[in-house]
Amino acid sequence: MSISQTEIRKKTDRTMIHLIIGTPGSGKSALAEDIISDLASGSNKYYLATMIPYGTEGEERVARHRSMRSGKGFITVEMPFDVGKASLPEDCAVLLECVSNLAANELFERNTPADKCEDIIVSDIIRLGNSVRDLVIVTNHFDITDEFDAETVKYSFMMDRINHRLCVIADKVTDLTVRADRQDT
Repeated sequence: MSISQTEIRKKTDRTMIHLIIGTPGSGKSALAEDIISDLASGSNKYYLATMIPYGTEGEERVARHRSMRSGKGFITVEMPFDVGKASLPEDCAVLLECVSNLAANELFERNTPADKCEDIIVSDIIRLGNSVRDLVIVTNHFDITDEFDAETVKYSFMMDRINHRLCVIADKVTDLTVRADRQDT
């Protein structure tokens, strides 16, 4: 897949994009919070929360993440869609959590076709990155198992394509999917 012209972002001395990719439970959220706290150094730091909580499990996940951020000085903005339209100060640091939720919201809530969903998500993130000083992005990689149904497999492949495109525009990528204990054959 080639990178389109819309995926060329402004590179300035003040803008830094750091992408963190990991499997669920890999520690990517805690790492992202540490990184954005270091980058913020006195400026406002925003947490763009993209999850639409469904059921008890979703509410518990949101509560756990809020607890992790408690006392760290984040200004939380709930944005399950259209993160490129966030109205934030130019000199702020932003943690975007999580691209997989953002993509699922676009794909399943708005019923956007997968190819258009990929373009919307990447374009929105570029727009966000061009409007703030620092952006740390959290995203998931899913190891496909036999337990996944066809729709989940398609979603996982779409996330891999989105992640690839985000790797291209990021200044720094931290990949937590590569583990010493992993036994790929």
